[in-house]
Amino acid sequence: MIKANSTVFDDYFSTLPNKIEALLLSPDGIVFSSSRKQWLFGAALPVTPDRLEAIKRSRQFGDQNLHVLPFSLRQSIVEYNGMRATVALRSLDIPGWQIALLAPLPFPWLEVVLLWSVIVALGALSVNVVLNAARERRLAGQVRAGQEESDRAHAAHQASVQELETIFSTSLVGIVLVRDGLITNANKRVDEMFGYGRDELIGNSVRCLFAGRRAFRRFARRYLHRLMESNIEQIEYDLKKKDGTLIPCTLSGKAIDRTSLVRGTVWVIEDVSRWKTTERELMEARSAAEAASLAKGQFLANMSHEIRTPMNGIIGLVNLLLHSDMPEKIRNNHLELIRRSARRLMTIINGILDFSKLEAGRFELEYRSFDVRGLLREIVQPMEPTARRKGLQLQMIVDPAVPALIVGDQDKLMQVLTNLADNSLKFTRKGFVRLELRYEPGRQDLPPALAFSVSDSGIGIPAAYRDKVFESFAQVDSSHSRRFGGTGLGLSISKGLVELMGGKIWFDSETGKGTTFAFALPLMEHSEGPPSADTTTACNWRNLPKGRKGHILVAEDEYINTVLINALLDQAGFRVTTTRSGIEAVEAWRGGGFDCILMDIQMPEMDGYEAVARIREAEAATGEHIPIIAMTAYAMSDDRHKCLAVGMDEYIAKPIDGPLVLRLLNQFLAAADFRQGFDDKGDGP
Repeated sequence: MIKANSTVFDDYFSTLPNKIEALLLSPDGIVFSSSRKQWLFGAALPVTPDRLEAIKRSRQFGDQNLHVLPFSLRQSIVEYNGMRATVALRSLDIPGWQIALLAPLPFPWLEVVLLWSVIVALGALSVNVVLNAARERRLAGQVRAGQEESDRAHAAHQASVQELETIFSTSLVGIVLVRDGLITNANKRVDEMFGYGRDELIGNSVRCLFAGRRAFRRFARRYLHRLMESNIEQIEYDLKKKDGTLIPCTLSGKAIDRTSLVRGTVWVIEDVSRWKTTERELMEARSAAEAASLAKGQFLANMSHEIRTPMNGIIGLVNLLLHSDMPEKIRNNHLELIRRSARRLMTIINGILDFSKLEAGRFELEYRSFDVRGLLREIVQPMEPTARRKGLQLQMIVDPAVPALIVGDQDKLMQVLTNLADNSLKFTRKGFVRLELRYEPGRQDLPPALAFSVSDSGIGIPAAYRDKVFESFAQVDSSHSRRFGGTGLGLSISKGLVELMGGKIWFDSETGKGTTFAFALPLMEHSEGPPSADTTTACNWRNLPKGRKGHILVAEDEYINTVLINALLDQAGFRVTTTRSGIEAVEAWRGGGFDCILMDIQMPEMDGYEAVARIREAEAATGEHIPIIAMTAYAMSDDRHKCLAVGMDEYIAKPIDGPLVLRLLNQFLAAADFRQGFDDKGDGP
């Protein structure tokens, strides 16, 4: 405890220089006296709360409210009232007591200026660094972007170059780059078109693609100057291949720089050989189609004439017979003319049907053995009156080596020879018509054959027409059609039939001297036995063997056909029952008493196919079988097969051949009599 009056210290502190503060500190750091009253009895040095409480209980400071000053004098510089001051502690002679002097520090303008200068400099530097860094980043980004753009551009360029090279190399047209008259580049198609290797073309003169110097100069004078004004498109020019052959091409050209052709020109070359060939074939096909259309038109006009001519004769003569009384001889002559006209009309219709069957591939061969010499006689004999009337020699020559019997389709062979012989008689005014048959022995891989020929001394065939001889609807000209008649189908049908039989037909002709048609067929020789029966040969019913006259059921819906078949069968002594539909025919058959049925195919209510099917179905339960003969205007070969397939026994095409009908009826009735007689003997003891 210090024992002194506080005024002593106050007087001392009042003598201190201005702005210097003084504090008297106890050993515990409590301000005992101060130049500022607010600091009295405050703790100026750090003191623990416990110690502070102990000090408050002491006698010296017991009546004081000790507080802690806002600064600590342990620091060399303190702040108070917004001022900064330095601290100077001086010890007194009294142990532990000290005097603290606080001298205010002047404002550090220099330091502040320097500090702010440093701060500003650092800020500027930092801004500069940041700006430079941003600039560098921006530049780096631009560099990267530029590099990426460059890479993309390079990749795009490479891809474009590759695409162009692919297009260039795989183009279907030739592409050539020419500079200073030399080929500097060419694609693979050019090599293929002209037969050069790439090494042979590159650096070679473009003149190697032209027929010669003159051709190249003509091309240059005509077209090269045009490249300075515009492109050249699709010009046709013949270019030369490596082997010297010329090919038609189209050329399109473009200058790289129109102001200077020296920089080069690009030519696109296309080989149009195939297109030219196609164009030529189309023109030929068009001409052929027009010719065919014209031929068909002429054929239709001619056909109309051919059909109307016999029809006119038939109708006119029938009218005469119906409306006038005339002597029997004249009447019979008229009837004969009607029959001839009808046969002529039937021949025309058969020719059209045969042509249709050949076109559709529906002709079928029926092989059987026959006497070929007898066949030739059957062809020649009906033609002898015409030959005598025209004063022609009608000859038949047969090689003795020809077998007596051969196997083949007798009807179609007869049709071919008849067509050829009729043509010879038609176009021969004087001289001869000769049918000849020779035997051709086999040699090497060729089998034996029969060579047929029909020769004449007629008008011959003009050279300009010989390529069309075997074409359908073809005749030399319309005047021959009117003069000689015919449909223009005979030779076409004959060629088709010969080829169907495995042969080949040809001809030789000289205008004004005559024509020879010849064909060869493979020989199929009959081994043994008599020739096959020919059910198609007409016969006279009056000469048939006498037998019982049966009861015939006729199913026919056409009145005229009914009258005809009734008259035919009645004259032959048959009993006839007629029906007008398939249903009536089946019901009549169920009544019994009939020996044979003549069945039409197309009838109302029920056709002939269904009627026969019902009859055969009913017969299956009884074991009976009545002969049924188809009698129909369906005259195709498959119609015959269809009739036989449903259960009919025979087939006759309309117009019916009366003697053939009677012959077939006689055959079926004779067979029935034989079976009945055999059954009667079997029933005896």
